[in-house]
Amino acid sequence: MQMDRQADEFSADEYDVDGSGAVGWYEFVTVWRKADVSVKLSLPERIFVLMEEPTSSLVGVIVSALLNVLIFLSCVAQLQVDLQALF
Repeated sequence: MQMDRQADEFSADEYDVDGSGAVGWYEFVTVWRKADVSVKLSLPERIFVLMEEPTSSLVGVIVSALLNVLIFLSCVAQLQVDLQALF
């Protein structure tokens, strides 16, 4: 994973709304939105993200459906071989 931009000088104090010294979710989201952060993923990372949550994209849904069909066909073929061996 590679970041597009990195801040030269970053002070988290301005985003620490409650002054706790720790970053909460709201504070993190505020920093993320204001910084306009973008991330470049390598090809293996993109493939991992695609297969990790297949419903997140059309390609993931298609690949997932194809793999399920292949598994089903493999099971049917093995069942056919097993039934032929019994009779």
